[in-house]
Amino acid sequence: MTGLEGDGVGTLGDPATLRAARAALLDATATSVLAAARHAVCDPTRAQIVRVLGTGPLAVTDLTRIIGRQRTVTSQLLRVLRDAGLVEARLHGRSLYYRLTSVQAVHVAQTALEAAARANR
Repeated sequence: MTGLEGDGVGTLGDPATLRAARAALLDATATSVLAAARHAVCDPTRAQIVRVLGTGPLAVTDLTRIIGRQRTVTSQLLRVLRDAGLVEARLHGRSLYYRLTSVQAVHVAQTALEAAARANR
């Protein structure tokens, strides 16, 4: 049964089913956070940066070494993540450190990345 045959369970127009379905929708804030996180981590290298920064703040020079990209490329990737609200920068002496921010967006991004990592095992 598809729930459309009129058995009263999950049928079109069933108020309880409709309320549950409506409650499952994301609100505007969550949708915006999800869209920003999706865009930010759709690039494999940006996704790797989010995973690496999940271990703690790192200087741009360290990130450059870890991901194996040029500093200018790393900075561009970090800019996209910063614009999406996933990372923030802090100047410490002469080094610029990045860390994850925006708990909701980071949680969405890390959950998606962990699922992808499990699928590759």
